[in-house]
Amino acid sequence: MKRFISIAALAAVLGVSGCGVFSEINDERYSRNNAKGREWLSDQTMPADINIGGNWHSGDWGYASFSQDGRRVTGNLGNYAVKGVVSGNKAYLVASQDGWDYYSVILERDGEYSLKGRYSRSIPYQKWNRGDFRLERR
Repeated sequence: MKRFISIAALAAVLGVSGCGVFSEINDERYSRNNAKGREWLSDQTMPADINIGGNWHSGDWGYASFSQDGRRVTGNLGNYAVKGVVSGNKAYLVASQDGWDYYSVILERDGEYSLKGRYSRSIPYQKWNRGDFRLERR
């Protein structure tokens, strides 16, 4: 019986300390992934030639709302929080949820009331892993 209790206590200690190890690994992954997103955005340095601020809708992503202050963009794209920059005639966004950057997004004007977009599940954006979508002004 003593042996069982000792083994159970050891397992509990290892389990608790193991959670810390997994948490540290997960935190490191989040940090690396999100740093790649910040670096990708900081590489876009041209002055803003477009404003994407406002409310939009996409059949793929749902509703989107962007606020633009100079080059900086914040808002949401469907269920994802977005942050990014406008560089030239394109907006470069990172879409995140619960602190994890999931998508790299590039938007450009396609007429007065629409934006055409490309997204990648890679951070930073990769052409080989992309999809296309369209946003219409609401």
